[in-house]
Amino acid sequence: MYLIVIFGIRYIMRNREPFSLFIPLNIWNFLMAGFSIIVLLNVFPELYFKIIKHGYTNSFCYRYESYKGESGYWIWMFMVSRLFEFIDTIFIVLRKRPLIFLHW
Repeated sequence: MYLIVIFGIRYIMRNREPFSLFIPLNIWNFLMAGFSIIVLLNVFPELYFKIIKHGYTNSFCYRYESYKGESGYWIWMFMVSRLFEFIDTIFIVLRKRPLIFLHW
């Protein structure tokens, strides 16, 4: 789906001027940054206490029930939000900017 959308938009845009998208892109980035801050504020306290109780390595290598309850919800929301990062790539293609490795 990714390749179809990206190359489809590139094909459509081949003879067109790039879009500016300055305001929509800034609004989008503000919303994504705000969402990431909300996730951080909800997940950080539990992560902090897991690191204190189990150590740094064990906190990331073992689950310790982190995927349950409110913290689990916010971790899930963050993972789902990665799908919306695809919109960043669409902004890049519509502005006719080169796609770096990170976007592939």
